[in-house]
Amino acid sequence: PVPRKRLWFWFAGLGTLLLATQSVIGAYDTTLFTVHMTQHLLLSYVMPVFFLLATPPWLARLVVPTGSTAYRWLHRFSRPLLAGLIFNAVVVFTHWPTLVNEAVTNGPLHYAVHILVVTTAVLMWMPVLGPFAEWRMASPSAVGYLFAMSLLPTVPASWLIFAEGSVYDVYDTAFRLWGVSVTSDQQTAGLIMKLVGGFYLWTVMAVIFFR
Repeated sequence: PVPRKRLWFWFAGLGTLLLATQSVIGAYDTTLFTVHMTQHLLLSYVMPVFFLLATPPWLARLVVPTGSTAYRWLHRFSRPLLAGLIFNAVVVFTHWPTLVNEAVTNGPLHYAVHILVVTTAVLMWMPVLGPFAEWRMASPSAVGYLFAMSLLPTVPASWLIFAEGSVYDVYDTAFRLWGVSVTSDQQTAGLIMKLVGGFYLWTVMAVIFFR
């Protein structure tokens, strides 16, 4: 049995995936870094939440049986401290200029980065919204955990906002889509990461707190 609410979450997750990869966002993520940042926020903050909320516990245990090797390893990497560290390490790694410059022009690497972002995001969200009830954190702990997740991305975000000159050579091109300068593009991307991403996490924290 699948409640109607879970079906709606599944459609929302699928819609977010299509929006991030098959829309204007997917078309211009290699042209403007602002679009690239928006895409990564959708893939790491929004889509995993919808798909985890859509997954019935019986289905999760059918795919990852309780007590199996996969169950033990998934549980190990989904523990809050390790999952949070891995996720934020990937956030920093995926903003490394050498990687970004190469991934934008290399299709397989680009998709591999997306898989890495989504996988580590699922691990990060698992202790908060995952289908395994025994892995979930208590509400106060979940709020504190998400608060920490909202603080750490401010480091690369501030770097983008206050950097002098172009951080990513691949986005510093003569053709400027919609007339957006390379500096404005970087700064807007940093603000999206810091403010929009932070606001989203704080909204989830508020929902958990009041519930």
